[in-house]
Amino acid sequence: MKKFLVLLALGCAAFVDAADTPGSSSRTCRLLYVQAPFDAPEKVVLVVGKDTTDIDLPRLCISNARAKLPAGPARVYAATKAPTKEEPLPPNTPFVDIPETMGDALIVLLPTGQPGPLSFIMLPVEFNKARAPEGSVIWFNLSDRIIYAKLGNAGVTVNPKGSALSMPTVGIDEPYVVYVDASPVPPETETVPVVRGSWVKEARMRNLLFIVPDPTRTVPRILSIPDRLDPEPELNVKGANGKPAAKPAPKPKEEKK
Repeated sequence: MKKFLVLLALGCAAFVDAADTPGSSSRTCRLLYVQAPFDAPEKVVLVVGKDTTDIDLPRLCISNARAKLPAGPARVYAATKAPTKEEPLPPNTPFVDIPETMGDALIVLLPTGQPGPLSFIMLPVEFNKARAPEGSVIWFNLSDRIIYAKLGNAGVTVNPKGSALSMPTVGIDEPYVVYVDASPVPPETETVPVVRGSWVKEARMRNLLFIVPDPTRTVPRILSIPDRLDPEPELNVKGANGKPAAKPAPKPKEEKK
């Protein structure tokens, strides 16, 4: 399992450079539990230094709640309850180290198959909007096959236990053709189709696609988890009279021919 974590983390590093605001004290983290078992808890407590935050764990959704991260490297523990002086964190409490260069983080939880409410490993992924912007598709390949994907004219290869980011080559709210294939395994000799279809590049939306093995199918299946981006805050710019400045008139839309 440790080898699995290292390989997937290296895959994430392939599309993650330094964050726009390294070490920023305004950064946060959210959680996503992939393939959570039926007895998974509905929430966990994230412990960062002396701060604790209750984080919801919805199924097939990214948590609504966020935990604040301090500037610099940060160690994040996941617990069933906030620690106290009398009851500190157990020595086997799962944790993850968030590097100083990472901005907003998404902590992906992957089940270990062991009993207990905290039987998962924690993987940090850069989730800053500048690195994974509107319309982007983030791939996580949890299968043993190489995945070849084409979104519009944008192609991407995702190695086993790796990840990648792709950006469909169309405008917002426009459709694009999707081809996803898996590398062959004996007795197959050619790549095998996984998806053939048409998707839409939605406004203020990005998607996480997890390629997971499925014992009932000859090819892996795709778990799609959307993330709706928060709207940008409006700037409260004041005019010369001290009142908010008038908003500029919207630009007329071009008619499609």
